[in-house]
Amino acid sequence: MKIIWLLPILVATSLLFPIEATAATVPEAAAVNDMDPCFTDDGWVNSVGSFDCLGVAGLNSHTFLTPPDGNNYAGGVQYSGVPGISETIMKSYTNLVIGAEYTVEWYIMRDTVQGSGLAAESWFEVTLCSDQQDSLRLTPGDLRSWTLDSLTFTADATTCDLSFRARNTTGDNSSWVFVDGVSIQDSLINPVGIPVNSPLALLLMALLLGGFGWAVLRRN
Repeated sequence: MKIIWLLPILVATSLLFPIEATAATVPEAAAVNDMDPCFTDDGWVNSVGSFDCLGVAGLNSHTFLTPPDGNNYAGGVQYSGVPGISETIMKSYTNLVIGAEYTVEWYIMRDTVQGSGLAAESWFEVTLCSDQQDSLRLTPGDLRSWTLDSLTFTADATTCDLSFRARNTTGDNSSWVFVDGVSIQDSLINPVGIPVNSPLALLLMALLLGGFGWAVLRRN
């Protein structure tokens, strides 16, 4: 019966060297959401207005500015005043853990469109489940410069939409805001890539503690 002593070692080994099946359902890498050739090809849909797909040809007054991933990107505007109409894209994610935190990361940029003047600030209103937060607020001094941004959200359902809503201070259609390379991952990923909140992690922890406890009882 001394084989019981091997149980904690076997469980620890499975943590250090997980098989492919233990990979988390989230993360989703930025390469999946490269907006190339268009955001719709990555599973995003328009929920308000109509986001634009930006390629090397640019669009209207916007000259293409190569993003970090080197290909296309997406952009939206807010118009018709405040609150006005804020163009929005969204994508649905499943298998989230209620109460778990998820970090969403993306690249953001702003540029002028047509309108008169330039809004003091442009940003995205980013929402995951019912957790809504503002992205980095870009000023006219941030014009045509890609910036890495991220926020952490708490899931309150197992299936949720992640959305990016274009906003600007005046709602005058003068400021375009662009997004590219969206990624999402569990904020509590451990070094071996297993989400701390996942059923697998909890099961392995229970096995480890159970095996250790049984071994102690056997020894006594």
